[in-house]
Amino acid sequence: MTRLPLAATLAAILLAILVLGGCGGGDGISHDDGNPLDTGTISGRVVRADAPTSGISGASVIVRSETGSPLGVATTSTTGAFTVRGIPVGNQTIVVDTIGEPTYGEQTVTGVPVQKDLTTSVMVTVLRVDAPAPSVLDLTPEEVEVDLNGSATFTASVRTSSGSLAVTPTFYVTGGVGVVSYDASTKKVIFTATREGTGKLRAVCGTVEAESDITVVEAGSPDVSSFLVAPMSLPATGGDVSITVAVTDGDGVKTVQAEIFRPDTTSYRITLPLVLGTQETYRATTELPANNNPYGTDGKQNPQTYRVQYIVTDWANQVSTTPTNEFVTITVAGLQVPPSPE
Repeated sequence: MTRLPLAATLAAILLAILVLGGCGGGDGISHDDGNPLDTGTISGRVVRADAPTSGISGASVIVRSETGSPLGVATTSTTGAFTVRGIPVGNQTIVVDTIGEPTYGEQTVTGVPVQKDLTTSVMVTVLRVDAPAPSVLDLTPEEVEVDLNGSATFTASVRTSSGSLAVTPTFYVTGGVGVVSYDASTKKVIFTATREGTGKLRAVCGTVEAESDITVVEAGSPDVSSFLVAPMSLPATGGDVSITVAVTDGDGVKTVQAEIFRPDTTSYRITLPLVLGTQETYRATTELPANNNPYGTDGKQNPQTYRVQYIVTDWANQVSTTPTNEFVTITVAGLQVPPSPE
């Protein structure tokens, strides 16, 4: 990976500043009051590709048009953050040079969309200068539908001619439908939907690229595809009951609960955790006590019945519950007093 000499880089930044009438600064924010009316903003962070939670401070960020004309310039803050405002609407190019970080190089990101009065969020990751050149970039899933204000997670993998490369690509969203962030604990990129519509999540690493289609729709209630309770009959001594709910939601599922109504109509709730290795199955077990009905004059004990419903809440606080006529009934059998010995 080649780097421009420092003097040439500084000259390019100075030229951009002169053309723009003065903008940029050490706070990572660029301002320009003389741009056309139809402008937008590019905002994000410059980070190390092999340590994406670590921002690169003092990096130059130059926004250029498709023809190469400078449109805005900024210097990243101590956390690697930058914002360039007043960028003309269109697909623009971001050129990042880490300057003060000799072990890291440059990254050019083309086709970054700028829309009127909207902010395009970009996490620009920069490879080490001694890193092998990426040859393949995979991004999954290839297509998602997300509720407004909801989120979706993506995984990217980078390979070189000699094997995998443990780096995180640059990410940005087209269509103005949301923003992206990086979760270091799961090594996943999180897309958060901010506006209904269609767009793409694009990933760039070196010179290779990949993209996934995103559709953001009006927030809706969680979609429960199945609700199972087993067993539905217990002996008079009671026992364990397993409750399983399969649910999906564009916002992501916040909580899945089961409410158990006792024979006296009081109730209690239990939380169903996600089953390991699945994306939509939640399951928990609860214990129902022994039948405590009094014996009748005929020496028999009437059975007891419990009713169960699910309550699913998503991250937009939309709730889905079991229709009353679809509650699941569990029966705890009654005992019959054995005959007295003669």
